[in-house]
Amino acid sequence: MRGAGRSRARQWVLELLVCGGIALLGIGGYAAWRYDQMGARGNEPQPRAVEVPWQATVSPPPVGAAEATSPGEPFTVAVLGIDSRGERRSRADTVMVAAINPRTRRAYVVSIPRDTYVHIPGRGPDKLNHAMAYGGPVLVKATLERLLVLPIHHYVVVDFAGFRRLVDELGGVEVNVAKPMKYHDPADGTTIDLYPGRQVLNGDQALGYVRYRLSDVGRSDSDFERIRRQQEVLRALADKANDLRTWLHLFAVLNILRDHVHTDLTTAQVFRLARAFAGGVSEKSLQLDTLRGEDRLVRTSRGRRVWYTFVSERTRRAAAAQLRAVLEGEAHQGEPRKTEGEPERQSRSRARAEG
Repeated sequence: MRGAGRSRARQWVLELLVCGGIALLGIGGYAAWRYDQMGARGNEPQPRAVEVPWQATVSPPPVGAAEATSPGEPFTVAVLGIDSRGERRSRADTVMVAAINPRTRRAYVVSIPRDTYVHIPGRGPDKLNHAMAYGGPVLVKATLERLLVLPIHHYVVVDFAGFRRLVDELGGVEVNVAKPMKYHDPADGTTIDLYPGRQVLNGDQALGYVRYRLSDVGRSDSDFERIRRQQEVLRALADKANDLRTWLHLFAVLNILRDHVHTDLTTAQVFRLARAFAGGVSEKSLQLDTLRGEDRLVRTSRGRRVWYTFVSERTRRAAAAQLRAVLEGEAHQGEPRKTEGEPERQSRSRARAEG
């Protein structure tokens, strides 16, 4: 009788494991299907925006797009946040370049000010964030390749609505608001109203926190301060990925990504990344940096006065070297780079000026 009981117990355990395996395969298949939908949408032609009349029309031919990488291979990716409010023509409000190495489980992410003075292939001198409006993520990649002299293999584009939904789905993000942040623009319905102190922000509040630059109370912020807050929220979201409770939201997160994210990363690449970083993201594995420069007010050929951020060649080369080091499997070189001797000059009128 005891032998029969043990046999039934072993059979029950075996059946449970088989059912569990089938369930996991089903979950994985469903997740892959959701991501395939997102990837298909990500490869749709991107919209173009109205032309800026004063821009040069003659320029060198575009840099060739870097070849896509295979699953498990190190790669670079342009991460773009767009200020779309339902229209089909959008600029990039957030621009980051990441070098990711699944083999060494390391990533280096450098934020680039959206007003950085660049040469946009086929357009001429302009602000970096305009490249998205002119030719979508492919043109942004080509522009970043010229800026950093480094291949940009892939892109990920997320809109504001997706960011809000993702933060809400994950229960908000905890940040330390350093000062009162109040700003209202009736033209586009933007309202930011945050008080100082450590707190958990919902999706709308987190979006205001990472976008805040202009101020209705006191001094406005620079783009570098905004980048610092964007990186703070990125780190907070990465920390949430280390929490097992986050996996309970897997399907909801995949739905959000499907609706609000465009990318040319393949399903195999994303699941290889998920497996590589399954143990969590730490300060050691994820390094955040900023491409700093100097703000200057420039008079254009059409008589307009426009603010640009000028980044020195030395600073650009240093960032490119860090990106290459991760791609080649080298350890991060100490602490994040500083400004490379370039002062962050913030004019009081700079934050109010819109180029």
